[in-house]
Amino acid sequence: MENHLENDTGSAGSGIRQNPFSELLSISLKDELNEKLQKSFGGYSKKSVGQYVSSMRSNLQRIQQQMERQINDLLAEKASVSQECTVLREQLKETEASLQKVQDQIVNQKYYEESREASEQELQKFRAENQRLSEMLADYEQTCEQKKRVEALLVEKENEIVRLNESLSRYQKECEELRSRTARLEQAAETASRNPDKTELSNLRREKEMADEQCRKLAQQLKESRRVILEKSRGLEASRAALEKERESISLRQQQADDTQETKCRQMAQRLKEGQDALEKKKEELEAARNALEQEKEAFSLRQRQADDAQETRHRQVAQQLEEARSVLEKKRELEAACAAFRQEKEAFSLRQQDNDARETKHRQMAQQLKEAKSILEKKGQELEAARTALRQEKEAFSLRQQQADAREAELKNGRAQLEQEHQELEGQCAQLAEDRNKNEAAWRELKEEISKNRIVAGQLEKEHQAIKQENESLRARLDEKEKQLTEMKNKLEGQSETARVLSEKINSFYEHFSQDAERIKSLEKMNSEKEMLVKHYQQAEKKAVLSHHENERARQANAALRETVQQLMQQMEIQSESVELFLQRSMKERSSMKQAVSDQAALKLKNITLMEQVNSLLAQMDQLRAENERLKAVEEQRKTRSFPFPAEKKVTPLEKTEAADDAEEEDKASELEKCGRAYRRAKELVQELEQQTENIG
Repeated sequence: MENHLENDTGSAGSGIRQNPFSELLSISLKDELNEKLQKSFGGYSKKSVGQYVSSMRSNLQRIQQQMERQINDLLAEKASVSQECTVLREQLKETEASLQKVQDQIVNQKYYEESREASEQELQKFRAENQRLSEMLADYEQTCEQKKRVEALLVEKENEIVRLNESLSRYQKECEELRSRTARLEQAAETASRNPDKTELSNLRREKEMADEQCRKLAQQLKESRRVILEKSRGLEASRAALEKERESISLRQQQADDTQETKCRQMAQRLKEGQDALEKKKEELEAARNALEQEKEAFSLRQRQADDAQETRHRQVAQQLEEARSVLEKKRELEAACAAFRQEKEAFSLRQQDNDARETKHRQMAQQLKEAKSILEKKGQELEAARTALRQEKEAFSLRQQQADAREAELKNGRAQLEQEHQELEGQCAQLAEDRNKNEAAWRELKEEISKNRIVAGQLEKEHQAIKQENESLRARLDEKEKQLTEMKNKLEGQSETARVLSEKINSFYEHFSQDAERIKSLEKMNSEKEMLVKHYQQAEKKAVLSHHENERARQANAALRETVQQLMQQMEIQSESVELFLQRSMKERSSMKQAVSDQAALKLKNITLMEQVNSLLAQMDQLRAENERLKAVEEQRKTRSFPFPAEKKVTPLEKTEAADDAEEEDKASELEKCGRAYRRAKELVQELEQQTENIG
């Protein structure tokens, strides 16, 4: 019944709960009407009501004038802010263009510096290669001198060998002559022995002895000459072998030098290729960086356009706020019309004294609504005045910032002119660097050609000795030319270093200007953030205007709801009176039914207690039966153990009898146990049913 009563009261008071704001309005209107309106015999006096209405009208007119002035001020400030925004956009675009130019100049300067460093590195490589070639040429000249000395020694040895061969042939001729002479003498001796003559025989013996001595001397000289010739021939062979070894070593050195030179040329070509690849990669990286900068620029311009669009939307929102404020003024006029209607209703209220209480509450509610509307309008006026003062302050700050922006714009123009001049100078220097690079590449090609020519000369040196001298002279002339070129390149490098120093100074100045531009950009971003704060302020003001509009709509709805709630209250009072009577009847019936249910519950509880006692007794009996069964089983086991000593013939019949008796006893006990189990289960089911019934009743 309590739930039913709550539902009835809820349905009756639904109109009041739906409009909680109307209760506050009714209370405040009653207080204000009690303070300002004088009561008469039939209600409020006509004079006090007229004074109250006139004061409300004058207040509304004053608030309307103030809101119109504030709207006009906001429109003027909106126009000025839009102009300032366009100026700032133009300045931002100019600064972006100057920043892009500076970034392009920095990228070009980095590329020129990297190309200059690469050309310097290549020049250093060329110098090292030239030094190495000069060292190889000096080694080759030393080997040529050694070759000349060895060839002169070979010529001397060959001449000596020819001289020794001539002496050997002369000695051989003398030996032959002596041999023929000895043969003649032997023949003469034989003839003399046949015709013996002592004088002739002695002369012949003497001549023979002299010839033998000469033969021995000539043989000895021949042996010595042969020994010398052998020694000389051995020395010549050794010198020839040494010369061959020297030639082989020279050819090996030349081949190694050629191989090393070729490998170094390949390495240098590979390095040049790698350098060119690195330069290409750097160019690609610079292009990528430039594209990234362009993308950032596009993103920044897109953000700027989005900010402009957002600012335009905010201006539109401000215009909408102004329109809403105008609509508030129109609503104020409607409230004035409602006041006129209220005055007419007041005149009609003086005629209708029967509905005095309802009309009095209605007048108080309307007065409270007017008071709240007045307070809301005053708050809005204060907020608009604060917004106006804030806008004035922001306008003054913006004028100062505009002056600063003009000064910075003049500085940017001067810096832009300087940057253009420096850009032109950098272009000239870049062209000069490109020419120097082309000259270096030509020198590198000349060096390659000279290396190939040196290889050809090295091959020809082994074939023709006279060509070596001419080639050496040509190489010396070329080396002189290279030295001249190196001196010229040194002078050019000194000039390039001077230009690089000037460029570094200019780059430092560029970085300084860039830092200044970055600071300016930061200041412009701060100004933009301040403008965003202004926009946020406008948004807050718009939100407040929207809230005021919603509050006015709520007040209008509350006014309409209050009119409806008076009628609903009368109907609900009648419905509540009927529901109270029904509630009393139902409560009496429910009390009687509750009493009967309580008595039934008490009886069931008593039954439950008795059944629980029975169940406990049955459980105790089951436990006793189980103990008795165990005791009997123990007695039977003792009897069986005691029956073993007796003879088997005497024990046959008694055992059969005892087993039959024991089986009967066990069957009886089992049947009793089954009965007890069924009774226990039945009691348990009854207890559960009783508990369910008690729960349902509760």
